Amino acid sequence: MTTLEDEWPSLLCSENEYVEAIFVGDVPSTSSETIRMAKVDYDDLFQSAYEDFSRGLDDVERFRIDTFVMILQQLEAHNITLENVDNV
Repeated sequence: MTTLEDEWPSLLCSENEYVEAIFVGDVPSTSSETIRMAKVDYDDLFQSAYEDFSRGLDDVERFRIDTFVMILQQLEAHNITLENVDNV
């Protein structure tokens, strides 16, 4: 990343850009207050996980839904807000 460290918050909270991060080791939950996710992705996953039980899911889709539910549980357990944004 070429952005100076003191400018990271403006990059991470940008309306027009995002950062995908993979961490090795632990990231303290106190390091995050909000996680952003595209509303269209959230709505699709939420619908599949909590509302539409009639449709059959293959193993990959089931894994996706289970992972989404696990993420929601972990965010709640650590008091981290999930913000759904329209323009991702």
